[in-house]
Amino acid sequence: MHMTEQSPQSEFTDIPSADDLAHSKARHDSWSPDKQVTFLETLARTDNVRAAATYAGLSWESAYKLRGRPDG
Repeated sequence: MHMTEQSPQSEFTDIPSADDLAHSKARHDSWSPDKQVTFLETLARTDNVRAAATYAGLSWESAYKLRGRPDG
């Protein structure tokens, strides 16, 4: 599958929806709920943090920083 093709969300049953990722406070780190879903779906397909972060328009370093945050 190419990165530009969209898989049905049902294939990724363990990935939360963007609504489930929404926080009551606005994020200041560019990791919007939509970008988080894009990152997680791409990571599920590729097993590559750099590729998934790049595809979501974010840095791979910020992905690792987010993983370590208690509110991440």
